[in-house]
Amino acid sequence: MTKIRGIGLKIISEAIVFRLYFNFSSVLIAIALSRYLGVENFGRYAWLISIVFLLAGLAQAGGSSLVVRETSRSSGRQVPALLLRRTAMISGGTLVVMTGVAALINRDRISVDLLVPLGLLAVGYLALVLVSSSNRGIGLLQAGQVPEMLVQPTLFLALIGGAMLLRPNFGPVIMIYLLVAAYALAGLVATLHLVRGLATRPMLPEEAPDTDWLGSFFRLGLIGWLVVGNAQLLIFLTGLLADYTQVGLYRIAMQAVVIMGLGLSAIETVQAPAYARAWKDGNVRLLHDLLQQSCRFGVAMSAVVMVFLFIFGQSLLSMLFDESFTAAFPALCILACGQLFNALTGNVGLLLIAARQEKKLIYGNFLALAVTLLMAWLFIPQYGALAAAAASGLGMIVRNFLALWFCHRTLGLLSLPFAPFWPQPDTITRPNHQEIPCPTSPPMPFKD
Repeated sequence: MTKIRGIGLKIISEAIVFRLYFNFSSVLIAIALSRYLGVENFGRYAWLISIVFLLAGLAQAGGSSLVVRETSRSSGRQVPALLLRRTAMISGGTLVVMTGVAALINRDRISVDLLVPLGLLAVGYLALVLVSSSNRGIGLLQAGQVPEMLVQPTLFLALIGGAMLLRPNFGPVIMIYLLVAAYALAGLVATLHLVRGLATRPMLPEEAPDTDWLGSFFRLGLIGWLVVGNAQLLIFLTGLLADYTQVGLYRIAMQAVVIMGLGLSAIETVQAPAYARAWKDGNVRLLHDLLQQSCRFGVAMSAVVMVFLFIFGQSLLSMLFDESFTAAFPALCILACGQLFNALTGNVGLLLIAARQEKKLIYGNFLALAVTLLMAWLFIPQYGALAAAAASGLGMIVRNFLALWFCHRTLGLLSLPFAPFWPQPDTITRPNHQEIPCPTSPPMPFKD
């Protein structure tokens, strides 16, 4: 199969290469920082970074998802520019409010001097994500991936190497400043691509973007923030309930299993606009093909990596990081099981977002987050990184199972690798109750 309804193998292959490079660079960065800083200081660095992604999670997810969804439906330059300005404004306001709240709650651990690099990092991260999302939404898939996947990690890795050569006693805070610089330069590259892309688009008198864009922003942001609860939130809680050493172990276990999600995350990057267009056209057959494509790519890559990690994971931890990091192997195995289930259900969340079913994702993510928080609060103080991994894996399973159930119940599509195409009913219903015929729906089985 070289093409599935407009998503070609070449495009997917490019996305996989970009994601592979990003994950490989992230592993190199984790190796360099863990060996240089040691397990405790690396844990402190990971804990501080987790605060930034927690604070920026609502704005980042809401802004990027909204920009991709709406700009993919636009043919002119007005809607992309308008949405980008609006999401940047709301993202900045949300960030300021949440940063102030975090500073008040964590005054003992986050001093005033730490707020400056953390705030700069959050702004740089948000800017890069929003501009890259705009590039993907207007069809510049490479420009929407290269700055984020290639430029930023490469620059950060180069800055780390240079800093180690010039002065070998930098601490976690200086490393955060270097990360800020990498995000700023990558954001500049993404902005140049966006300006060029919008300049080629006509100034058409097109319809305005979604009038409920503010509500969509916060709904999509809440979905993304709840997903973060199974990752960055657990790093934050491990630092609060245990110690920085356990944070370092859990962070390394997370890094080791990231490559399992390579296939799913790579294809998600290029499929997001296709989901929105297929839903707009009422093409249920294309939606089914996209789901199966994501499931098969995700499971194929995840299963191979999982077997490899189970056999050689402990030796790799000792060889790549340090002997003290081999204690992360049990957490690594638990996270690998959760990632495999995540790949099994495919990009079902993308379909629900494209179909404007964000509320159902929110319900499932709230329940998954509640399960995660309960397990974390009860067991992290005693079991540390192992409990954090178990809470993350269970939350991931709950979240994806509920999304799978909502998708099948609402849209009649089953997001599994070899699920048959049995849409039910033969029409799909938009939020405004307008029914659209499914032009490619075959006759229903077992129907008189």
